[in-house]
Amino acid sequence: YNIHNIIKVIDKPDTHASFIMISDHGEDFRSGTGGHGGNCSPNKEEYHVPFIIWCSEKWIKNNQEKFASIIKNKDKPTNSDNIFYSVCDIANIRLSDKYDKKEWSVASKHFKHHERYLLVPDGKNSILLK
Repeated sequence: YNIHNIIKVIDKPDTHASFIMISDHGEDFRSGTGGHGGNCSPNKEEYHVPFIIWCSEKWIKNNQEKFASIIKNKDKPTNSDNIFYSVCDIANIRLSDKYDKKEWSVASKHFKHHERYLLVPDGKNSILLK
């Protein structure tokens, strides 16, 4: 409902726009315990979160290669590292070569999956996600 209403506001004729939404956590409804993590053995439902990208027709028309890459990469695992680089790429913000990581943007034809780690509540240990 909320995402639909946000898109409805920005989806105007001849508008060059995009929208990105990512949740900060998942939820394990099966366990019956509620909460969103907070343990050292999280279920996939707690760390597997939606990463939603919506683009206007005009944005797609002006960024066909990027849109094709988004579609191509839509089922590949991502993590929080990918958000900054994807937002910059989708917004056509150019980073200096020193800081750019094209392989971390889902809108890049160079996108590559890389290892994902989840920091557990003790703040010291992490879990390699598959």
